[in-house]
Amino acid sequence: MSRSQNGWPVVKSGLTSLPQVTGKVRTGPVWVVMYWLCEYFARTVEPIRKTWSWGWAYRRISGSAKWSNHASGTAIDLNAPKHPAGKAGTFTSAQAAQINLIMKAARGVLRWGHLFKDEMHFEIAPGATPAEVQRVATVILQVALAGVGYDPGPADGIRGPRTKAGLLAFQTAAGLTPDGIDGPLTWAAITTAQQKVNA
Repeated sequence: MSRSQNGWPVVKSGLTSLPQVTGKVRTGPVWVVMYWLCEYFARTVEPIRKTWSWGWAYRRISGSAKWSNHASGTAIDLNAPKHPAGKAGTFTSAQAAQINLIMKAARGVLRWGHLFKDEMHFEIAPGATPAEVQRVATVILQVALAGVGYDPGPADGIRGPRTKAGLLAFQTAAGLTPDGIDGPLTWAAITTAQQKVNA
């Protein structure tokens, strides 16, 4: 099985569209983490222009035999023309500081491409396991549910009964099928609820 540079399997299926970019990322916890990243980035760094941003691509790293992390659905590029590969300092110092806060909040499962002069690029970090990504995705969900008035229990990354109950209650109140899956429809509803809370 071919693997991308960060160790995740290269895929041609099992992908879900990410609303903030032109393209898809890996379905499930990776999607949740990338969705959260985009929302956080757009709110605190700069607006995302969808036509300048993309996700999955079945390709190798330019000039390398290694598969790109885009090929495993675990990487996105944001506002590429503003932050072209090979250039450093395309973000202001305040923007860069905010991106570093986002990376810190991601608890080590995300990596920013400024480390290799690709400032548009964000990826699941090499060595981050599916279990670790799932845990961060669950924390993201727990914090979001609490923020819109539903009790998921502590933000501990454990998808236990309280978190499941909180998610089901939110889905029911939002008029969604209460299936306990925090996919695109649920996250769209959570984002709408967050906007109302913060208005």
